[in-house]
Order: sequence, then C-alpha cells, then structure tokens
Amino acid sequence: MNDVKTINKQNLADITLQVKGEFEQIFEVALENKLSITDSLNPGLRIINPIGGENIDILSFYKIKNVIPATNNIDATYARQQLFEDGLFQPGLFE
Repeated sequence: MNDVKTINKQNLADITLQVKGEFEQIFEVALENKLSITDSLNPGLRIINPIGGENIDILSFYKIKNVIPATNNIDATYARQQLFEDGLFQPGLFE
C-alpha cells in the first residue's frame, strides 16, 4: 500500500481517480481510510491507496498529461449548462 496527500478541492472520487484510474474503486478507498464517499477532505490529508485494481492506461495518461483531479467545488449550474449545450442531455430532463 502507498498513500497520497489530498490537495485543495479534492474529494474522494477525485482521489480514487488519481490513484486507481477508475471511479469503481471508491468504496475500497473509502473503507481503507475509514471515510464516507461524501466526506469533505482537507488539503494535506493522507489517503491510503489499497493494493490492486489500478487502470494502468488511465493512470499513464494522467501522468503524461499531469492530470490531478480536483472537482469538489465545480459550479453545478455551469456543469449542467455545459451538458445540455453539448447535447448530452435533453432539455427539461432534470426539472
């Protein structure tokens, strides 16, 4: 097992993507660290990365592109607007 320190605006989903490359491992990461998947994380918190389950292709891409997911405070209105403008959802779907 290794660990990673959180940065500003990271949540457990971000950390899971950063260390595993896949969101599906979020419950294993949460259990290993005695956290809820909805807990707020302070910058500098050490998160233990359980062994196994890494998506090497995605982790390699993150490393090459220097990607560190940090999405905790994205404006939901802006995100929703972008999804509709990009045609991913039908207008009125969430109303």
